[in-house]
Amino acid sequence: MNSKQMTTGKSFEYALLVSFEEKLKNKTNLEVVKNSAFDVAKSCFDSVSSTEKSEYLLSASFAVNFLMDIEPRLSNDIGKNDILQLEILSDHHGKPVNFAKHIAQKIMTDLFLTRKSEATQLLSSRV
Repeated sequence: MNSKQMTTGKSFEYALLVSFEEKLKNKTNLEVVKNSAFDVAKSCFDSVSSTEKSEYLLSASFAVNFLMDIEPRLSNDIGKNDILQLEILSDHHGKPVNFAKHIAQKIMTDLFLTRKSEATQLLSSRV
């Protein structure tokens, strides 16, 4: 039996994924990864009332709009073969996650990819 807290959290994760997909599907190439974490989150979302679903989707929409405002590259392809993967990650069975470290790694990766892309464009223009 699932706890209310877990059901709420998983339902909101699913609402976020749905909101990202809805906002970005016409702006960039998307792929939704349907793994076991996705199935659990969808099952939790499907189990809540219509009112709760509406509240989660509304809150998720605000969150996605905010994230797209502060990170415009979410809605802009790097190249025609670029695919944005939307994935709900597993909880690693209660293992603590260092979100600050994860976010720092993501920022560094994004900066590297941006710089690599700019360097490639510069080299291509000189050839």
